[in-house]
Amino acid sequence: MDDIGDKLPFGVSKLEEPNLSEPIADNNGLGDWIYCSKPDDFRKVLCWNCRGAKAKGLSGLIYDFCHNADVSLLILLEPQVSGVVANKIIKKFRFDGETWVDSISCVGGIWVLWDQSLWKTNVLHSAGQFITMEVQWMDDTPCFLTAVYGSPHMARRAELWTHIHQMAACLDGPRCLIGDFNVVAFEHERLGSSSQNPPRGSTNFAHLLSDCELTDLGFIGSPFTWSRGNLRECLDKAVATLPWHTRFPHANVTYLFHFKSDHSPYC
Repeated sequence: MDDIGDKLPFGVSKLEEPNLSEPIADNNGLGDWIYCSKPDDFRKVLCWNCRGAKAKGLSGLIYDFCHNADVSLLILLEPQVSGVVANKIIKKFRFDGETWVDSISCVGGIWVLWDQSLWKTNVLHSAGQFITMEVQWMDDTPCFLTAVYGSPHMARRAELWTHIHQMAACLDGPRCLIGDFNVVAFEHERLGSSSQNPPRGSTNFAHLLSDCELTDLGFIGSPFTWSRGNLRECLDKAVATLPWHTRFPHANVTYLFHFKSDHSPYC
């Protein structure tokens, strides 16, 4: 395994459920990792803002984790590559279903990859900050999944909020949005800021979640998914409508230890 692949902070080569009554051992000095078994419904989705997909050994590491954890749908954000280079890296993951939004000038990008023997998909709409799909796990109920990479610029994020409002009005069925929204909704999702004011854009995001009746799926692990210096925030999350929560009552999110990127992967 290459440099990054020698260190597997968000999993192990053979997945086993840890004894959660005992401390989880530090892994190669990189920090704790947490794995939690979940119900069958949507337990096989992994999402990560990897902040660049070209890093040496990264594709092999992600492939190994997906293979050993039976991940059947993978969402990678900010791969920071496009065109021929992106296609070459995507093929290394060995999923037979794929759709993506290219990075522009090495900024942003969204990749969604899946196992076509398990997922039926129909891409409904895609743009620079989202991919919205109708998805169906085997013979289960069809529902709607949106992979999100919110712009770090508040004015551009407004375009994403517009799409989410339109989706709420047009799509009839369970809906889930998962990804990096690049803003927190509530003060408790932020720690270590020297400012006493709410983060820019947080009020608009909180109103969006309320207007579209989207609530957090809940999580296991650290409440913060992004860090820089002393500042920690929960920028990456999964939110869903009441019909989604009703259809998948045991679905939740496990935040895994972050490495390489300043964002945590989660499943």
